[in-house]
Amino acid sequence: MSSDFEVAAGDRWTGDEDYAWFVRSYKRRLKATQDVALACAKLQQCIWVQMGINHWNSSLEHTFVVENRVSEGDPTRVVRGVKQYWMGRDQEDTHDGSVVKCKLEDLPGDIMGENDSPDPDEY
Repeated sequence: MSSDFEVAAGDRWTGDEDYAWFVRSYKRRLKATQDVALACAKLQQCIWVQMGINHWNSSLEHTFVVENRVSEGDPTRVVRGVKQYWMGRDQEDTHDGSVVKCKLEDLPGDIMGENDSPDPDEY
């Protein structure tokens, strides 16, 4: 899937180490995936492709897995992010030197690390 949420939000990418922008982009697509998962009961995985984010025309992918769970006897759908290279530790904001919270526990979406990815044969 692809949608340029950043254009709609007026949120411009400012460089390769714009970690705050990565976090904002991830959060927008997490919310969109949660909305899609509510409408599409069979959705199991969603990969958002953000095309041409830099002068090399590179793309950024935000991958999410949708799991069916039972909580207190009620079925629920949980959207989990899949860890990206910029996630896992706090990063320095290249613009003002502040800390951008990129630790997995600080990001929403119950992020899956490299070692707890689902079985690819399930998709």
